[in-house]
Amino acid sequence: MSFLKIALIYILAKPDYLEPELAAKFWEDSAPFRQRLFYLALGYLQSIDEAEDIVHETLEKGAKNWSSFEHKSGIYTWLVRILINNCKDFHKKRSRKKETIFSENASVTNGLDINDVSDQRQNFSKKIELSEAGECLINIVNTLDEKYRATVFLRYFEEMKYGEIAQTLAISSGTVKSRLNEARRQIRVQMEEAGFGGDIFGL
Repeated sequence: MSFLKIALIYILAKPDYLEPELAAKFWEDSAPFRQRLFYLALGYLQSIDEAEDIVHETLEKGAKNWSSFEHKSGIYTWLVRILINNCKDFHKKRSRKKETIFSENASVTNGLDINDVSDQRQNFSKKIELSEAGECLINIVNTLDEKYRATVFLRYFEEMKYGEIAQTLAISSGTVKSRLNEARRQIRVQMEEAGFGGDIFGL
């Protein structure tokens, strides 16, 4: 049984979270997106254990607030918003502890290759071969300021449209475009400094 299923069973079994009918509805509606949430969290945190914790926390918050979900946005957009906020909080806590955002020595955790999992995502990530250039790009993205990193992940790894990103991050479409432009500029500069062409991945 996967950790995601165990997490949902644990969460939905709590009587103070959801009534049985709502619990079943949350389980059904969130099912198509739970693995995507895990990969998104893994991309942010570069740690399988931490990604699992963040997804568990995201699903827990989603379950708690499911009865008040107004469906003004899609459930995935809503859950991603919760997950990103959880990742932001986690980064703040980790920064206070002066821990590094990405450890070059943490390529393999629990017998699973972090780089391999991070790259097995949507079309953009599939373009990145497990190479020195691919690892460099992932490292650079993970060192971007939070607002740029979130926008890049949603656009290029989740393949969200500008409007969907704007809704998820509660910003305007114009802000999404400006953040992406700045993120691409920073990535190009750092890729070139590392000896790779700035447009190697179409950024």
